Amino acid sequence: MNINKIFRTRSRIKFSSFISGFTLVFLLAWTVLPASAAGIEASREISAGMVYPGESFAVTVHIKIDQDIEALTLKEDLPDGWQVSQLENNKNEFQNISTFKPSTQEWIWTENLSAGEEKTVVYNVTVPANSKTGNFTVSGRISAYSVPAAPVEGFSEIIVTSAPTETDFSANPIMGPAPLTVQFTDLSAFSPDSWEWDFDGNRSIDSNERNPIYVYRNSGTYTVTLKTTNNTYGNNTRTKTGYITVIDTSSVSEGSGESGGNAGSSGSGGGSVGSGGGGGASSPESTRNIELKEISNEQVFKGTHTCFTFKDEKNEIVTVEFDPKKVSEKQLLL
Repeated sequence: MNINKIFRTRSRIKFSSFISGFTLVFLLAWTVLPASAAGIEASREISAGMVYPGESFAVTVHIKIDQDIEALTLKEDLPDGWQVSQLENNKNEFQNISTFKPSTQEWIWTENLSAGEEKTVVYNVTVPANSKTGNFTVSGRISAYSVPAAPVEGFSEIIVTSAPTETDFSANPIMGPAPLTVQFTDLSAFSPDSWEWDFDGNRSIDSNERNPIYVYRNSGTYTVTLKTTNNTYGNNTRTKTGYITVIDTSSVSEGSGESGGNAGSSGSGGGSVGSGGGGGASSPESTRNIELKEISNEQVFKGTHTCFTFKDEKNEIVTVEFDPKKVSEKQLLL
């Protein structure tokens, strides 16, 4: 009799333990299983994995329903300061569409949904213009009445990176006699917000215009620097060394006058040779009728006789000699 009681007691204990264990496993499975096992599942797509500060990207969430549910809710979590605007489902039409709550970034379907239905939410995200660079996460969860919340699967990472900056510019003309008026044109990428021009290489700002005009009044070679700044992407600088050349016209005029004088005296001394040559005693050509073009850039020093001969493919065009007694020590452009 006692043996039967003991056997029955042990059986009850084993059966109770089995029931308790089964209940615990069931509860754990209900908590751990994804939303698809509970009757709903959601996946996310992102239009761009990498963006610049101030740019936008689109997010699409696909929802599949495997059982009849009520109060379907999608909640998305984004980094602080990121702005969300809905691209679809942006109106409330009684029971036929979702209700979007911008403050909590939630979409709530007020109608009952049947098994087999699918829902799609598309929304736009704008990254703040002052956002730091780095990796950011977009997360979310899907739930319904009497259905536990589960994470939205799919893409979730966004990389915010600094946009490349490139400064460039052009000028027209880049060479000519003084005074030389030059039109500068900004060719920088990514739409700069401000410009700082240094036209003569003295490290001081000469203009803050985008496409300025500058007049070079003195001869010489000038280095030009442009610094552009974009309030979102930062600043960048481009320097072009020896970019602008301004020619000293007085040197050319002086040389022309001396050559004309020598030619005239030679013509008168030569008599018939001068008259026969025709033009030996002619007056120098006006500098207004002369087109200036740089062919050679050489230095002539006092006390040194120098001769230059310019040729085309076959014949000599002109020979220029410098009298060391009359030419001062300076650079002449011919």
